[in-house]
Amino acid sequence: MTDDNKGQKQDAGKPQLSLLPYAPLCAVAEVLAYGCEKYSKDNWQHVPEGRQRYIDALLRHAHAYAYAYADGETHDDESGLHHLAHAACNALFVIWFDTRGARCK
Repeated sequence: MTDDNKGQKQDAGKPQLSLLPYAPLCAVAEVLAYGCEKYSKDNWQHVPEGRQRYIDALLRHAHAYAYAYADGETHDDESGLHHLAHAACNALFVIWFDTRGARCK
């Protein structure tokens, strides 16, 4: 292969998803799996007034984490999963409502 025949990849300006930290993503995925079992897959997309309700849920988990963490608690009593993983999941839902139909570059 000559220098004129090098491979090309047109990915300039596209998101580098490999930069996302794996363990926290798995924690969020666990919250989603918990939600699938408790409700159903993608149920969150059909909740009436979903955007506002997930903002409220995000704030509840973030505040619960802040107060509970001071007492040494990091995980939700009901699910056993990290409060901030729940908060991150809710934040993703709100972003989805705000960008519905949008795709990564």
